[in-house]
Amino acid sequence: MSILSPYFLLWWFGIGLANVTLLMGQLQVGAEMVFFAGLLIYLTHISTDFIYGAVLTVSSDEVSKRAKIGGVNWLNIAIGIFQIVLGILFILQVFVN
Repeated sequence: MSILSPYFLLWWFGIGLANVTLLMGQLQVGAEMVFFAGLLIYLTHISTDFIYGAVLTVSSDEVSKRAKIGGVNWLNIAIGIFQIVLGILFILQVFVN
């Protein structure tokens, strides 16, 4: 999914390409070393995404079980009310300014 993001492409054409050029030009690193480093970075990034997702899933499941009082998930209701109030404040800020 990241590869379809326009920000991903902007980053790679702006910063990523400059870094690869620096590695290959000034540090005299070969293309195979740049490919290997990119592969390691990709695998590390994907594995941390999976770990982070797993931690979020397990923790949100536990919180959801503990947040139910009388069969109602009051935490979700509180977050929803907070989001509604925040939205109203943003709309009011547009009309006041």
